[in-house]
Amino acid sequence: MNHRRKPFLFVVLALMLMAAGAGLVLSALRLSPDVGRGEQSPSSASPAPAAPDRGDVEPSPEPALILGWDGTYTLNADSRLLLLQKRLLPEEACLQPDFAALYEEVCFDASDASFSTDGSHTIIPEKSGLRFDTDEALAIWEASAEGEVRIPLQAVEPQILSGMLEALLYRDLLGAVTTKYNNSGINRCINVRLASSKVDGVVLFPGEEFSFNAVVGARTEEAGFLPAPAYAGYDDIKDEIGGGVCQVSTGVYAAALFSFLDVTSHTSHLYPPNYIQLGTDATVTIPEGGGRSIDLKFVNSKSCPVKIVSYCEESVRDNGRPLRTVTVEIWGTLEEDDYMPVEFDNSYIDIYDYDRLIDPAYPDREGYKIKFTHEETEFEDDYGRGLHTLTHRKVYDSSGNLVEDKIINPTYSAGYALDTYYYRG
Repeated sequence: MNHRRKPFLFVVLALMLMAAGAGLVLSALRLSPDVGRGEQSPSSASPAPAAPDRGDVEPSPEPALILGWDGTYTLNADSRLLLLQKRLLPEEACLQPDFAALYEEVCFDASDASFSTDGSHTIIPEKSGLRFDTDEALAIWEASAEGEVRIPLQAVEPQILSGMLEALLYRDLLGAVTTKYNNSGINRCINVRLASSKVDGVVLFPGEEFSFNAVVGARTEEAGFLPAPAYAGYDDIKDEIGGGVCQVSTGVYAAALFSFLDVTSHTSHLYPPNYIQLGTDATVTIPEGGGRSIDLKFVNSKSCPVKIVSYCEESVRDNGRPLRTVTVEIWGTLEEDDYMPVEFDNSYIDIYDYDRLIDPAYPDREGYKIKFTHEETEFEDDYGRGLHTLTHRKVYDSSGNLVEDKIINPTYSAGYALDTYYYRG
């Protein structure tokens, strides 16, 4: 009976072996699903790369992060804040603020209002400045946690405002002179009035130069000037277009001297004028057809603008004869070290009687009398006889003491340049 069961066992074992073989084939097919689709068979496919053995490699460390500054900032001038960001940054990109350098980059001084120097005759407005305390800024930064760090800014206010300068403009009379032209003919009167109107209102900002010829222009009939008596040479008087304008240039010159302005070009008349003291007159000319012009120039050497005011007046004297005058004034701003004038005196014996009293501009300041005198020395040369003069500007205090005596003639290496006048006839 046992011998009958052995074939059965062999059959069972054979079936089990066949089933195992079929399973291996199916497993291979599952691992290579593309077999039979034109791809490599499992037997010809490249072996899969081996997975790295990570048990022997150390992982890369994360970069160190520290609190610091990235080098950028925001300036909020309206809120007066300097804003910096404090954040975690890689060590190599991390900065610490250099507040001294930031101060130079961000802060600026206040600027006072000032008078323009470009010829525009305007007031340049004031500007506030910005600053911060570098020590305080560092302390704030060091005490701050991560995030926005606010450094407070302080405004620096200017000392001189536009309104203050506007209030200074042309408030004080610096110098003035009046001369008469009672006996002038109608044409000369017209020339004097026209030249006076042209210099009236001229404004000079600090450092600017006045030129009579540039302001008044060529004396031509087209410009409105007429023929009137004028000196044409030694002992020669004839009608010239614009005769008489020298009376206006004389007034401008004397007013500039009273105002202590720097005269840069001046020539006295060839003959003594009969309307002002010697040494305080100024002739001007622009020759027709070219030639050497003679000009009157001076510079506004003050720290504030000055304005020329010129006007003519005409009335009738008690004897029925006309009284004609031309006045030139210079208005500006008295400075602390200026002599405050209360009297302008350019009288000269009985020839010229100009002596003008004015109210003190500031009652709490001492007033001074400004007076011109001159020295005369006779001479004779090939052209005739005449006078050399040296002119003094004298300043007297309220007690009548002489506090300054200055010769106003220009100086050269050989001495003073004398004004020269020839006698007529």
